[in-house]
Amino acid sequence: MVFTPVPMRFLDFVWPTVEPLLKPATDISHEKYSVGDIYKGILDGTYVLWVVVDQDDTVLAAVTSRIVQYPGPRKAMILDWVGGSRMSEWMPSSHRVMVEYARENGCTHLEASGRAAWGRYMARYGWKPDHVAYKMELSNGS
Repeated sequence: MVFTPVPMRFLDFVWPTVEPLLKPATDISHEKYSVGDIYKGILDGTYVLWVVVDQDDTVLAAVTSRIVQYPGPRKAMILDWVGGSRMSEWMPSSHRVMVEYARENGCTHLEASGRAAWGRYMARYGWKPDHVAYKMELSNGS
């Protein structure tokens, strides 16, 4: 398996394959984002699109990342969108690539958000919960 960033010139070639992989992630964003927003973010340079490609050239997964420089000395590689299958197979080698890429870009850490169940899986790679986010819908005059 190969975990690689997608050069911008190949975005339109891979997008029809990647879009359905990322759609479930945007579906749980409660209408805050759509896959179209991810596409626009890749085009404008907000996100880097990565793909996991199997030996038979099947795209198994897609991940987006971005680099954020905080006001202080901290700089993060943030993994915003992840979708696909067979994560247990591609995560070990892909994680090494992400860590290396983050270090090469002067990052002090990686960040990601996701469902609580991911915490158990990510812990084996050294990830720890950082905070809990809360949300309150404003509807029906509340």
